Amino acid sequence: MSAPSIACEGLGKQYLIRPEGSPDSPAGSRSGFFRRPSPHPLWAVRGVSFAVQPGENVAILGRNGSGKSTLLKMLARVCVPTEGRAEIRGRVGALLEVGTGFQPDLTGRENVYLSAAFLGMPPRLVRARFDAILAFSEIEEFIDVPVKRYSSGMRVRLGFAVAAELDVDVLLLDEVLAVGDAAFRQKCHLRLRQMLTQGRTVVSVSHDTSRALDIASRALWLDHGKLVEDGPFDEVLQSYIDRTGAEGAIEALPASADGSLRILAVSTLDLTGSPAEEFAPLSPITIEVRYFAALPVPRPYLRVIVSSPFGPLQSASNFMDGARPEVLQGEGAFRCTFHDPMLLPGRTYTVRLGMVREDGVTPFFPRTDVARFVVKGEPSDVGFGADTARLHTPSEPCMLSEYSWSLPDGTSYRANPRDPVSRAGTDIPR
Repeated sequence: MSAPSIACEGLGKQYLIRPEGSPDSPAGSRSGFFRRPSPHPLWAVRGVSFAVQPGENVAILGRNGSGKSTLLKMLARVCVPTEGRAEIRGRVGALLEVGTGFQPDLTGRENVYLSAAFLGMPPRLVRARFDAILAFSEIEEFIDVPVKRYSSGMRVRLGFAVAAELDVDVLLLDEVLAVGDAAFRQKCHLRLRQMLTQGRTVVSVSHDTSRALDIASRALWLDHGKLVEDGPFDEVLQSYIDRTGAEGAIEALPASADGSLRILAVSTLDLTGSPAEEFAPLSPITIEVRYFAALPVPRPYLRVIVSSPFGPLQSASNFMDGARPEVLQGEGAFRCTFHDPMLLPGRTYTVRLGMVREDGVTPFFPRTDVARFVVKGEPSDVGFGADTARLHTPSEPCMLSEYSWSLPDGTSYRANPRDPVSRAGTDIPR
């Protein structure tokens, strides 16, 4: 076996946290206390050991505050370990936070040459690759503008283009691809696949598990700074979800930036229309979305997606069926029912909501996880072996199951994705 691209042994980072009320803290300054409390140590990462081979893509999983970003910063030499060691072979490109590594007062062009100099690359090589960097970033008209004028998405575009085109051996990514438009994120993921086939190493932190699974072969699970599990991505992810319930946790319901539309509540309902969080295999599942439209919202597009940690499984979309509500106004609700959802028992599933304006292009808000539910039982209950981890991979399309819409004006549409949408009566309980 070849020498690893990354080798960590007993890696740890300790910070000293000064208690609230000390003279060095804002609260202490206001209160006038002069006694200086002793700081207490906090281990952000401790005792982490692993190795990554050339061509591996490793995703780091864990809750906020588990030490993921601190680990990447130590690998990138942004912060010095308190204990242990980390060895990295080859050139390292790091996109840790939006704009990290860029000098804000320099132009984009100047920052490209500066970044290349940090990687040990001569200016002649940068000149030879500069047109490719510019084309990938798609910010040609702003390349001679100071980076401090760039949006977060523009900084990510330029940073990723530099790392992708300047032949780094190891690429470290910390949630940066969550910024920017979907088309550019897809372009970056395609480039990551290409880099992996060329034997380069990628270590990333991402909360988009379906995207990570699409290219990651392995995962590290951190909890309170310690390495809990290291193994194949899907196995580690399932262990993480089973033990933490993290996947599908809902932090806040979405609203449009202009305040015209706000989601008030999302519920999952059983066959009787009663709220439920657990469902029998193959039983109908209804998602009810309650909203408030401060202004009339004409003919929006609605999309409801049911996903597992491994990618989308069921989808209902007005882009496919044409069953758009005429207008959303004031407080109201709509429902989407999946009549025979092919979902593996013994798993937790997430409901994701998307709503797009009448033009079919402009979203009210990014697609957002709004609810979760469990399908009871075991895979063997529906004829699958106990070792079955999922029904399909994320690269395959959502399964085409029948679904229905119940719209705010009282009309209902039942759609079979294989056939044109058919208008029905009010066949969904309201």
